[in-house]
Amino acid sequence: MIKKLRILFVSITMLIVLVVLSSLITVINVTNFSRITDNADDILKILSDNDGVFAPDFKPITKEEVTDSSSDTEQGSENENEATEDNSSTEDESNTEADSSLGGDGAGKEEDKKPAPTPSHITIETPFETRYFSVKLVDEQTIVDISHTLSVTRDEAISFAKKAFQAGDKHGYHNSYRYLVVKEKSLVIFIDWSRQLQTANDFLLASILWAIGGAIFVFLLVAILSKRVVAPIAEAYERQRRFIADAGHELKTPLTIISANNELLELTEGENEYTSSISKQVTKMTTMVKNLSALASIDASARRAKESDFSLSAVCTELSKLFLPVMTKGGRRFDTSIEPDVDFYGDEALIRQMLSSLLENAGKYALSYTSLSASSVGKRIQIIVSNDSTSINEDSINHCFERFYRSDEARASGVEGSGIGLCVAKEIVDMHHGEISALAEGDIFTIKIIL
Repeated sequence: MIKKLRILFVSITMLIVLVVLSSLITVINVTNFSRITDNADDILKILSDNDGVFAPDFKPITKEEVTDSSSDTEQGSENENEATEDNSSTEDESNTEADSSLGGDGAGKEEDKKPAPTPSHITIETPFETRYFSVKLVDEQTIVDISHTLSVTRDEAISFAKKAFQAGDKHGYHNSYRYLVVKEKSLVIFIDWSRQLQTANDFLLASILWAIGGAIFVFLLVAILSKRVVAPIAEAYERQRRFIADAGHELKTPLTIISANNELLELTEGENEYTSSISKQVTKMTTMVKNLSALASIDASARRAKESDFSLSAVCTELSKLFLPVMTKGGRRFDTSIEPDVDFYGDEALIRQMLSSLLENAGKYALSYTSLSASSVGKRIQIIVSNDSTSINEDSINHCFERFYRSDEARASGVEGSGIGLCVAKEIVDMHHGEISALAEGDIFTIKIIL
């Protein structure tokens, strides 16, 4: 159990780490790729404004220049307003006539457009660093400018442009070229962005490798520290096991004394309803103590189980004969289907105890029949024990392997039980790395085991 808890703790921790690392890598690289693409589009926008080339006097516009230009415009407007006010008394009539001819005040003036600052990644060296070409259609003629690149021929440039037009998108990638389609000018501009894309790919690969390395480091760290993390749980589990074993041992003596005294009373004063009740409860408690001791011994034997090859077919056949009187009591039917030569490697004593618990449970609650089957399914072994019963519900199926669990129907049936038998069976199956499940189809209760 403790080993499984450590594995679960490490698994959940690593799952969280992988999710976080994957999310970070995805967000960082998507953001990086988007930034690189936006940088290319900024350069393409500058080229498209100048018909596919950089202006000979190209110079980036800074934010300070935009601010200064805006201030100069506002100052000029103020001076013009002052001059207009000074001359308003002498020129009112002429202004009125001029305004009438123009259709209103200031209709003949156009506001100056404020220039947008150039993105910071574009410098005065950008025209010399950028490799680009363009293709333009003018009066059914194709004008190709490949003077700013050496890696593309005229025919290749025309082929790239046709594919860009056919794609129907304004922006896109063709191989390592980022392009911009300017439909109103019948112009396609391509910029060689291979170096930037390669940098992005290298960054992606490096981030993945670093994430893998980090995940491995975290795994090793968690695997080492998980023992300390589960140590308090392991200690509590061990204390619980010792308590169960010690309590079972301590209860044996008083139960034996009570049983002996009760038998003595029956011999001297005769049997009555009180001695019968005491005898019944002592038997019930004795069974409970026996099951508790068995459960504690199973927990302890998980580390020292004696495993060997043995015939599972022979064990099933032997137990079916031993339980035959119990199973057929009251005219019930007991069917067996045991495949011969089914061998298993494990603790034979514990497997016997598991099968005994299952058959004992079926014998208590079966109405008309019980069946036992054992067979090989591929490389594994399948054991099925089923019986008909009236105390089947969904809650019983979900909790039947819990310690001391008994359904309300089972308690109301008057059948004595402690709720430990199926729990013991599950512990043994888990110890042998098998699978156990409970199924209900109508009034048929089935326990299926895969070893």
